[in-house]
Amino acid sequence: MGRAGLVEGRVQGRVHACIRGIVLAVAAVTALGGAGGCAYKRSIDVSVKEPAEGWPERSALDVQNFHGSVRIIVDPSLERIVPTAVAGARQPWSEGIQWRPAEAVSVVMDVERQPGGNVLKVRTGAMWPNPEEVWVDLTIRVPACSGVTIWNRGGLVELVGVSGAVQVENGPVELPDGSLGSSNGDILLRTDQAMLEPVALVTSRGSVLYQVGPNSAGMFELIAEGGKEEFHSPLLRPDRMEHDGRTLRASVNRGTNHVLLRSDDGWVRAEIIEDPMHDRHAWP
Repeated sequence: MGRAGLVEGRVQGRVHACIRGIVLAVAAVTALGGAGGCAYKRSIDVSVKEPAEGWPERSALDVQNFHGSVRIIVDPSLERIVPTAVAGARQPWSEGIQWRPAEAVSVVMDVERQPGGNVLKVRTGAMWPNPEEVWVDLTIRVPACSGVTIWNRGGLVELVGVSGAVQVENGPVELPDGSLGSSNGDILLRTDQAMLEPVALVTSRGSVLYQVGPNSAGMFELIAEGGKEEFHSPLLRPDRMEHDGRTLRASVNRGTNHVLLRSDDGWVRAEIIEDPMHDRHAWP
């Protein structure tokens, strides 16, 4: 499911949870002596009202986060969407403690009805000249998920228990002078659902880890510029596997769906294991 497919359709029961201005509840104020500045966070109270018929099995997420992290967790025991957002800011000591960066953050959540099911659209932004000084950490728990599209910068994207087509683009945040921020854009996907549709996990800087069970399939393509490609499948022998010195290719369960794992500056690893939901692979 591409971004264009996610945004098509007529909007019904559109719900906004838009937070601008002063947001409540200071979560933390911590000094960053090594960075020569101070950081602080504020929780944002967000809520989403699902359609009257509930959140159907065929539901997708479309998230764009200007800077921060995104966690999507599928929990079938839930009856509704549970979103959490935390706005953060970091500034040099010379500028003193100012709340303005976190106050400039906005979070908008809409539920759209489309022919194939509901789509939860999430957009974040900030009216601030330096995007590295402000960020939003999103955690979205949903009862079901049949597709995900995420664009993020400067933090981890983690997908747990998802299914369907997945497209993630991540990397460091771009600064006004054209340089890149210090935080990487790692991507982690782990699920025990059968992954039988196209997957693309791409970061311009950071690591990519794809953990699925033996019920998944695909034509894998692993590319790691400045790192290495790893394919680990102790339970299932690939139909085919080759490495030309730049790209590792493998075919699993005669799958025809393309699975692209790519980092322009980092390593990528695919794992087909017995219990991906509870495995914890250490980042390098």
